[in-house]
Amino acid sequence: MLPWGLLMFAPQRRFAFVNQTEGPADQPAPYRLGWADFMASVLLCGLIALMGFAGKAAALAKPAVEHDVAVPPISLGVLFASILVSQGMPVAIAWAWFSLRQTSLVSVFGLRKYSLLASLGKAALMIVPAGITAMLGLVVGSMILQHLGWPMQEQDAVAMLKSQQSFLVSALLVLGACVGAPVMEEILFRGFLYGSLRNLTNKWFAAVVSGVIFGVIHLHLGSLAGLCLLGFFFAVAYEVTGSLLVCIFMHALFNSVQTVMAYTLKG
Repeated sequence: MLPWGLLMFAPQRRFAFVNQTEGPADQPAPYRLGWADFMASVLLCGLIALMGFAGKAAALAKPAVEHDVAVPPISLGVLFASILVSQGMPVAIAWAWFSLRQTSLVSVFGLRKYSLLASLGKAALMIVPAGITAMLGLVVGSMILQHLGWPMQEQDAVAMLKSQQSFLVSALLVLGACVGAPVMEEILFRGFLYGSLRNLTNKWFAAVVSGVIFGVIHLHLGSLAGLCLLGFFFAVAYEVTGSLLVCIFMHALFNSVQTVMAYTLKG
């Protein structure tokens, strides 16, 4: 079911996260992610976690108000600012980081290794077994939590999408979930974190650790098992293809399916 995943057993190869592109002999050596990049990824993960905790704390601090919907409406401006900070700022920091190191996100992460169509085709094939495994993990994890009597709650983004928001707010939520989040999270977790950790340790350890951090940082216990598995498979896909664009498309396809399911079950 996972023939492409078996390529993880192949000998170590220099993929995009160590800048695979080979140039003339007089060209500078390819950029290789190292300790500095790993520390940068840790700081960015901490920033994302801090913003997530701050958002939850702010929501809990609000006085209880009765609404006709489960989630209070949010203004378009507030939502846009939130997405800009939580998704746009990490990408801008990553872009600036590599620019200051005289390289680029595009070359380091192999974003042009394949065409858009080829990347999408690879992503469509790889997301099927990865998505099925992640969904099984989510179901099993939810069943265990229910057995333990843990209160089950939806992720904030899903709850917001299913609530009675305006069309523009719903459209922005979908855009953030299906475009912004995949770009930002793949650059951070697979590009920065997995890429640097792989070079400092090995591909298996890096895939597991980056997958676990990816799951934990979403701050939703019910989705933890599924997200950890999904993060692991995204790392495998990056290792196999050497292109972060494939992972971005995989992530976008998975989130799109989840969004359609959430919108279908709306109300």
